Amino acid sequence: MRPGIRSLPVGVERHVVDGGQLIVVDIEAGDLVRVTDLEGCQGCELVAADGGGRIDAGILGRKANAAANGVRAALSADIESARVVRRGLERRKIDVAEARCLRVFSDDSAAGSSADFKVERNGLLIVCAPGEAMRPHQQTTSTAIELRITRAKPRRKSGSRHGLPEPLA
Repeated sequence: MRPGIRSLPVGVERHVVDGGQLIVVDIEAGDLVRVTDLEGCQGCELVAADGGGRIDAGILGRKANAAANGVRAALSADIESARVVRRGLERRKIDVAEARCLRVFSDDSAAGSSADFKVERNGLLIVCAPGEAMRPHQQTTSTAIELRITRAKPRRKSGSRHGLPEPLA
C-alpha cells in the first residue's frame, strides 16, 4: 500500500462512467453491483443482457422501468468509446433499439445516492450516465456515475479470460 493511493479489496472492481457516456462489463451470477451518483442530480440507466443477446432486467433481480433512451443516445454519439461499444454489442448480437432499462436516480437525487443489485444470471451489463452537452444558460451538466462490482468469484489478474471493459479495450 502507498499513502494517498486508493486500493480495493480483492474481487472488487471500480469503474467510472462519465456523463453522457456508457460502459459495458461482464457480470456473473452472485456478483454484487452498486451504482453511485457521485455528484447528485444524475440519472443512471442499466441494461442487462444474457449470453444470447436477450435484454432482461431480471438478471439484476428487477423489472425494467423505463425506455433506454439515454443508452441509445450515448451509442449514437460520434466518439470513439461509443463506436467501440457499438461494435461490441453487434458482435454479441445485442440490439438496444427497443430496449427497456432499469433507471435509477433522477434530476433531484442527492450526491452519494447508491443502488445495489445482486446478479442472478451470467450476462452483460450496460451502465449509462445519460445526458447532453450543457447549454450555456442552464446548469444541467452531466456528471459521473461510479460502478462497483464485488465479484462472487474473484478473477485472477493474469490469465483471466475477461478483459477490460469495452470502452477501454
